[in-house]
Amino acid sequence: MHIDHNQEERILVYDYFRDTLLALIKDHPDFPTEERKKILRLTGEAVQELHANDWIHIDLLLLDDWKELEESGIDPEQEIMIRHFLYFGPLPGGLLDQVNDEGWNFFLKKASEVAEMAAKDRPGAKFEQWGEELGPEAKNMISGMTNLDPAARTTMKEVLKHEWW
Repeated sequence: MHIDHNQEERILVYDYFRDTLLALIKDHPDFPTEERKKILRLTGEAVQELHANDWIHIDLLLLDDWKELEESGIDPEQEIMIRHFLYFGPLPGGLLDQVNDEGWNFFLKKASEVAEMAAKDRPGAKFEQWGEELGPEAKNMISGMTNLDPAARTTMKEVLKHEWW
């Protein structure tokens, strides 16, 4: 739970946490599946609350090297977009329509191009490949959550009702 907030700026402040869920899973592969599901479920409920209040969040689950990126002069938010396109791309027209801003659309197209070049060197990075090991229910749920077209993306309410839970 957040420890402070700024309603005007729509910012929540949390106690410092040293790692991401991705790092937890990587560092502790024996971490029980049911406990992972519990953490993911609670995270989903928190995200649903953010969405219900029109708050924006950045997906930090894709980054376990945030500090390293910053120290290298790489903007972590841009890296998140590139990784989204790498794992779940390509860039859909629906996202460009939703953004509807020339500058941002240019950035999104360039980020997608960088991701597609990286995918040629790392075809196993695509969710279509590595998602198979999660099973069909989990893959279906994650595919809906990570759909890059906002109009086609599964809502958190739908995610929390998904059969995978």
